[in-house]
Amino acid sequence: MDLRNRTIDAARGIGIVLVVLGHAIGLPEWLFRVIYSCHMPLFFFLSGYLFNGKRGPLEVMRRNSRRLLMPYAVAAAIAIFPSILFGNTTSLSQFFVQLGGTAYSIPRSNLTFYCTPLWFLTCLFCTEAMYAALTRYARHVVHVVIAASLVVGCTLMAFVKGFSPWNIKIAFVALFYFHLGFVAAESKMLDGRRFPAWTLPLCALGWIIASLWNPKAANLAGETIGNPALFLLASICGIWALARLARLTATSRALSFLGKNTLPIFAFNYPLNLFAQWLFAPTTPWFVFAASEMALAVGFVFLLRRIPAIARVFSIESGQRASPTAV
Repeated sequence: MDLRNRTIDAARGIGIVLVVLGHAIGLPEWLFRVIYSCHMPLFFFLSGYLFNGKRGPLEVMRRNSRRLLMPYAVAAAIAIFPSILFGNTTSLSQFFVQLGGTAYSIPRSNLTFYCTPLWFLTCLFCTEAMYAALTRYARHVVHVVIAASLVVGCTLMAFVKGFSPWNIKIAFVALFYFHLGFVAAESKMLDGRRFPAWTLPLCALGWIIASLWNPKAANLAGETIGNPALFLLASICGIWALARLARLTATSRALSFLGKNTLPIFAFNYPLNLFAQWLFAPTTPWFVFAASEMALAVGFVFLLRRIPAIARVFSIESGQRASPTAV
């Protein structure tokens, strides 16, 4: 495997570790702020890095119906059972409310079958479709449109309350990070290009300071970014720092495994979180809880490999590489 693919797998692996950490019960607020300022922008960035700009919007939507929407539907259907078992779905009326919330892709656990992280898949579907349309029909003004989209997205998040279908409001902001990844791919940022060693600690410091300085904790799923300038600074610095870290850890087999299996880990993180809460006492330290979640996730991936029909949906059959557009 070439350096580019190893680095991308490592970056995904680091990203999914941050996702699991971010969902750990009892996570300190300062760490929550740092993680949430960057981990989802990182995944949009990586998706943009791998995007094939030669495909038109219809082809992109057709391909992503299989790569993103089918895993969404399968994961949501499976999540119904733990949602009922662990008391998140307690009545028939609540079942139908959560069914509607899941179809709408509302990023709230009480309004879905406890499959909140799946919001990313529908949001990425919208983001890729919009970006494909931009590169096909507005290539000469794409930078201007991306900047305008970022302003529109931040404005909608600040002043328009309520959830949007398939998280289209978030997609307007995500489009910026997706474009950033696409531009970075043109400069071969993850393909062996060398950068000064000091960029890693400098960007990491900028990421931490900007995220903690922000008056509100950023959370894309919650449509909250706080101060837009500080959010952008934290996320861009964080993406750069994590990309540099991925280059340094590109040979890690553990990160490679996690990076190749981000989709199933991401999709089933909340149901596994419920199981971990059932296993451990509420006073369990957050890092023990997070480690147990990761162990459960790894075990679950191996379990899915033994169910060919489901494993194919999540691109994990026989260790196959995950879809480049998926998480």
